[in-house]
Amino acid sequence: MHASPADHAQTFVWSYVFGPFLAFLPARLRAKWFASRPIDWRRATILSGILQLILTPIVLLLWMVLGISRLGASTGIGGGAGPVQTFYVFLLDLNPITWLILYQLVEGFARIFAASLLDETPGTFVLFALDQFHLLLNRKFGPPQALVADLVTRDDARADWQLKIESSRAKRDWNVGRLLRYNEHYYRIESSLQESGARPHVFLLRSLAAGVPSYSVILYSPETADAPHPAFSPQNS
Repeated sequence: MHASPADHAQTFVWSYVFGPFLAFLPARLRAKWFASRPIDWRRATILSGILQLILTPIVLLLWMVLGISRLGASTGIGGGAGPVQTFYVFLLDLNPITWLILYQLVEGFARIFAASLLDETPGTFVLFALDQFHLLLNRKFGPPQALVADLVTRDDARADWQLKIESSRAKRDWNVGRLLRYNEHYYRIESSLQESGARPHVFLLRSLAAGVPSYSVILYSPETADAPHPAFSPQNS
C-alpha cells in the first residue's frame, strides 16, 4: 500500500519542521511522547545539530556583549578601554555559562557525526542529565514499586522495534546488543529506557530472521507478580 500525499506531507512536517527541535529531547522522552509520529529521527538529529552550530555562536556573542556591558556598568568604567575590556572577557571565560555554551558547539558536531555516520540519534546532554536526575529523585524518594508482571508488546509492523518489554524491576545483564529468545523467536536488545510508573524499565528489541541457541542467549518468559524467582536463571533476574 502506497503512502498518500497527505502522509508524505505529515512526515515532512514532523521530520523537518518539528523534528529538529524535538531531537534535542532524550531518547526516552521521544519514545514516550512521539513514538506514533512519522519522524525520521536520523535526519531530524542532523538538522538539530546544524541548528546548534548556527545558534550557538549567536548566543555566545550575545552573552559576551551582555556580560561586558554588565561588568562595565557595575564598575563604572567605560567599555572602550582595551585592557579593561580584555579583563572583562577573561572573567567571562571563567564563567560556567560560557563553558556550557561552548559545549553546545562541540555537541552539535558530535550529534551530526553520530546521526550521519553511526545512525544514532542522541539528544542534548543537558536535557538528558535533567531527565536522569528526575528519574533518580523518583527512585530514591518516590513510593516503592510493586512487583507486577512484565508487559510484553509485539508489533511486527514497526520499523524501530518489534518487541517491547516493560518491567517493574531492573534485569541483570540485559545489555544492548544481547540476543533474546521469546516464543521461539529471536530478538536483539536495541535500547533500554528508564520510565516512570509501575513498569519503569523498558526494553526495545528488534526481530531477527534466525538465531542459534547458546548460553549467552536470554531465554525469556514474562514473570507473574507472585511467581517465585527461577533458580539458575540469571537471565530473568
